[in-house]
Amino acid sequence: MQVPGGESRGTDTFVGNAWFRGILRSQDGALTVPGLGGGTLIDAAPWGMADGLQEVIPIVGGGWLDVHEMTPTEDSVVVQGTVVPFPGRDAHDAGAERQVTWTPDPDGPWLHVDGAEGLWIHPLGGEVLDGQVIDGDATYGHDGQVSEDLGGAVVVQGSTGLLVAPSDLAPQWLFPDTTEITGTAADASAIEVLRDGAVIGRLPLVSS
Repeated sequence: MQVPGGESRGTDTFVGNAWFRGILRSQDGALTVPGLGGGTLIDAAPWGMADGLQEVIPIVGGGWLDVHEMTPTEDSVVVQGTVVPFPGRDAHDAGAERQVTWTPDPDGPWLHVDGAEGLWIHPLGGEVLDGQVIDGDATYGHDGQVSEDLGGAVVVQGSTGLLVAPSDLAPQWLFPDTTEITGTAADASAIEVLRDGAVIGRLPLVSS
């Protein structure tokens, strides 16, 4: 199974649930970062939409893994290997044996990443608003804190997983305590949310 517009190969591994589908790279090597192992998320989209990712790499021990083994289970994929640094960076736990488990949430559009300290999120395009990656109709969100905006990728610390959801539904999963607003915006397709004059969100309008 593939994600439309994605870059999967026959050796890659499908992950998904009722909300989204995604592809994990085979263990041989990362797609976009030389020197790192596979087991990374290279394609993902809500059902009915095209892929919006270059790659999502878990951060483990300050780096990622030289992957020794990928093991699909009934409801997850376990990735095992040795910590290696991202190019040009240090990894505080380099050389350690670590394990990460990708698990689609059965109750929502989340792909959990157990055993990671954060995520390196590299979208195909879109924009970063208040730390969340919005690629038109799809949002690639997280529950952590952005530590770096690399102008094409974001480094997120403390995240337990990646949200893959339609942009009009993403806020209810990212911010469950928000208040619903109704009203009229003639000829508008979206509403921008601002904080201190800066755009922090862009919500597609939904007709009642």
